[in-house]
Amino acid sequence: LFFLAACGLFALLMGTTTFGRYVYAIGGNEQATRLSGVAVDRVKIAVYALSGMLASLAGVLYTAQYLQGKPDAGEGIELDAIAAVVIGGTSLMGGKGSLGGTLVGVLIFGFLSNILQLNNIDSNTQLVLKGAIILAAVLLQEGQAGHLMGQLRSLVRRSPAGPPA
Repeated sequence: LFFLAACGLFALLMGTTTFGRYVYAIGGNEQATRLSGVAVDRVKIAVYALSGMLASLAGVLYTAQYLQGKPDAGEGIELDAIAAVVIGGTSLMGGKGSLGGTLVGVLIFGFLSNILQLNNIDSNTQLVLKGAIILAAVLLQEGQAGHLMGQLRSLVRRSPAGPPA
């Protein structure tokens, strides 16, 4: 419920305020945003402060759920966070993405992680699969997947097709 409330609040913040437009502009091209008169440093400080606030809320909720504090509780989850955001349609090059897409990406990636866990897939194999998903999503977003597939097809065509000796 806290996650959905935060998503709703920040969707309103990003979609209806000047601050939200500034954040998207900085993500697209920081230098152009700075030249257009936006106080980029102030906006970035505010974004980092909001991020810290959400991280502290997550820490409080974790402590309330498990009745203990654990300093390394989120260790290794960075890859999952990046993968969920990329699957949701946010470009790693900046300037493109939405909170709704990120929410969908989190749900899809959480579902995928649960499936892998329930099928007793090795944790190292899970990391490889997650990395492959990130790579595929980035290639699809940047329009490079078709170019890469064309190169692979040309390599397959050039390989000798004769029977093995």
